[in-house]
Amino acid sequence: MKCLVIGSVWPEPNSSAAGENMLTILRGACQRNWNVEFACAAQESTHAFNLDLLGIKQVNIELNNSSFDSFVSESNPDIVIFDRFMTEEQFGWRVSNCLPNAVKILNTEDLHGLRQQTHLETKTTKLDSTINDVMIREVASIMRCDKTLVITKNELNWLTEYANIKSDLLHYYPLLPHCDGSSSPSFEQRQHVSFIGNFKHAPNWNAVLTLSRFWPKIRAKLPNVECHIYGAYPPKKATALTNKKSGFIVKGWIENADDAFKGYRLSLAPIQFGAGVKGKLIRAITNGTPSVVTPLAIKGICIEEQWPGKVTHNDESFIDSVISLYNDKLQWEKHHLNTFQLKAKLAKEKKQHSNFYIETETLHRNLKSFREKHILSRAFNHQTMRSHQYMSQWIEAKNNSIDKAQS
Repeated sequence: MKCLVIGSVWPEPNSSAAGENMLTILRGACQRNWNVEFACAAQESTHAFNLDLLGIKQVNIELNNSSFDSFVSESNPDIVIFDRFMTEEQFGWRVSNCLPNAVKILNTEDLHGLRQQTHLETKTTKLDSTINDVMIREVASIMRCDKTLVITKNELNWLTEYANIKSDLLHYYPLLPHCDGSSSPSFEQRQHVSFIGNFKHAPNWNAVLTLSRFWPKIRAKLPNVECHIYGAYPPKKATALTNKKSGFIVKGWIENADDAFKGYRLSLAPIQFGAGVKGKLIRAITNGTPSVVTPLAIKGICIEEQWPGKVTHNDESFIDSVISLYNDKLQWEKHHLNTFQLKAKLAKEKKQHSNFYIETETLHRNLKSFREKHILSRAFNHQTMRSHQYMSQWIEAKNNSIDKAQS
């Protein structure tokens, strides 16, 4: 099977959970002996994973440019995976026109519409609707594809029960622990607390600001403890928060994201909005690091009673929990052991990954009959795809006229 993955960005597994998840998808495809190409219109970054190590050909493509039509026709993949719904909006209609018999798969990473809704809810208590424009666009994209990868069961249930999307259009593809963590340091061997998150992701920046606000009260009770903030692409406003005297230090990029957990006594995640699974907490579990979190942070991983750490419901509770758990060896060791139990439970979901590749190959063989029974999906492809096509062609024509005028 030949597979083309169209990325929204080049995969950065140490920068974000999305990058880690994309690399998992690519590795799984290679292990299944698929011939994989990765195409992307974004600028290459210094933190991007070298896909050559997996034998994956990397191709630079352009937005709103018919050169993509020639490229995809010549490549002629059996399967096309779109990384996030925005990529499907940009390239999906071209794939459908050039490769009508290719299986179209959408990788959501998390549901952007749900993330947007939780963000809106932090700004006001009087929302006019539980539906936003991003949700509508994302659901339309899902309906145009043959299969969509969903990272949590919560999101899977939302799509089937609230958005009324048929379950055979969806596949649960969870973010899983990635190493055994058998050499996890003990309570005495660990010190300080940490947070990690890509600064381009709004929920992470909000969490950093929240921690900076909480830190004076925590530091007053833990005078020798430091809070280390890691993450890719820290802006000046983030590094400006560093105050070595108070122990609040923004360290920025870290080569190995596990190093933001291994030697730390606690991981902190005061996440106020977002969706999907928080990769930072999967890594905390993997590295045996208890954490203090908000309820939203662990959504999609487990229920509150199973969490290896403290789940807090207000600011004061978060602050008090950091202080108490940091010094309580017995409680810490209890939660430390619980990380291994939860990790083992999550690891059992790996079968969902292997099932995806098998089911996709079956779908490719039976694509015509599969599409014939999904009339609504055919309608979405017929109607909503046109708006993206005409907008893209208008932009391309405009760009060509500007180039001619300048020459």
